[in-house]
Amino acid sequence: MLASFAVYLLPIAGPHAVALFGPTLLGGLLRGARPVSWLAAEVTTALGAQGAAALAIYWLIRRPTWPRGLVLALAAPAGTALLSWLYVWAIPAAVLVEGDPAHESGHWPVACAQPGQALAPVRARAGTGPAPLWVIDADGRWARLALPGCAVAPVAVLFNNVDTVLDSAARDGRFLFHRIDARAGRRHWWYAPGDGQAPLRLEPPPSHSRVDGGPILSADGDWVGWLVRIPTRGGSPIPAILVRALGAPRELGASLGELGPAAFSLVDLDMEAQEATLALNDRAFVAIALDGTVRWGPFTPEGLEPLPATFRRAEGGWVAWDGYREADAYHLAWSLPAGKGRHRVRGGRGIAAAAVSPDGRLIAVSVSAAVPVADVPDAVYVLRAADGAEVFRRFLPRGTRSQVAFPTRELFAYTHRVGNVSEVRVLGLPGG
Repeated sequence: MLASFAVYLLPIAGPHAVALFGPTLLGGLLRGARPVSWLAAEVTTALGAQGAAALAIYWLIRRPTWPRGLVLALAAPAGTALLSWLYVWAIPAAVLVEGDPAHESGHWPVACAQPGQALAPVRARAGTGPAPLWVIDADGRWARLALPGCAVAPVAVLFNNVDTVLDSAARDGRFLFHRIDARAGRRHWWYAPGDGQAPLRLEPPPSHSRVDGGPILSADGDWVGWLVRIPTRGGSPIPAILVRALGAPRELGASLGELGPAAFSLVDLDMEAQEATLALNDRAFVAIALDGTVRWGPFTPEGLEPLPATFRRAEGGWVAWDGYREADAYHLAWSLPAGKGRHRVRGGRGIAAAAVSPDGRLIAVSVSAAVPVADVPDAVYVLRAADGAEVFRRFLPRGTRSQVAFPTRELFAYTHRVGNVSEVRVLGLPGG
């Protein structure tokens, strides 16, 4: 019996690392974040493995002969592989992954398409007129897709998410990006005004520090917002927003001191409304007027675990979804003029992207396997904000992780894929 505890020292080969079975099992039990059925299956597997080891050891020591020793020596690797498969793949798949009885629906007309491209993960507000879509090809080259017609317009800046990263974009195609100086350990921000003009270097305000994060471009592309810290006499610096006009010596600012101590992140900047949206400690959100008045919030979407990147302002409301869930199903919630609601994603799938139409009528969701054991196809579907009903769905090959966008009130875009070939499809909305 004592020797049977050696099973907890067996290596468990996961998708990303190798760890000892015992500490991994104990860590899962102590975290308490997994469903009871999952924990029960893991404990049952552990006790079964230990019991099998006890019987095998007893069988050997009762009559210790070299043939029996050879049998156990050959069986041990096979047993270790079986334990890894049960613990890492079979049990999570049985507990987490749900079937999806849905079928493809919504025969929306194709307005235009561009083969060899995929929608890039860039947040850019759509206006009432056509706005460019950001796309990326198989070689990692970024471009803009102009509407109507889906014409590809390459950009001079090469984005590779290693040393040059696109941060935010305006609805007219202007954008901010930063370059990483690995030797100095610093980031340098640039503004691309478009129309073939060279990017302009942005100098951070003197009161900005690296822990405040990067700047954000306003929806109209004329302003850039920074988080800064205002020095005080004998006290801690007060966090604030500083907004600078691009191409003009003009600044606006608002103190965040009344919100109390928090880690702030800039989420959105709307200069037409003179308003900035911020995340507080990643989970709560607030809108601040540039005179320092709190427009709404702070609030945390109930029952969600959002991140600054999984929260969207919309016309008269918001959409938010879980940034990460270890075991529970992912959820998406919204509060829009057309209606309020909540949507549960089928188990084993995570939300790769979401978008809301400019008029707030529709919400697009892209889902992909959330865990390696989930052998499920990706899907893109559209919900009606008024009642949460699904009005469009397409299944895609696993690993597509399509981005979704509503470039105008009449159009919906997503990445379609057949085999390994991606294609950006722009569809006309019903009644558009």
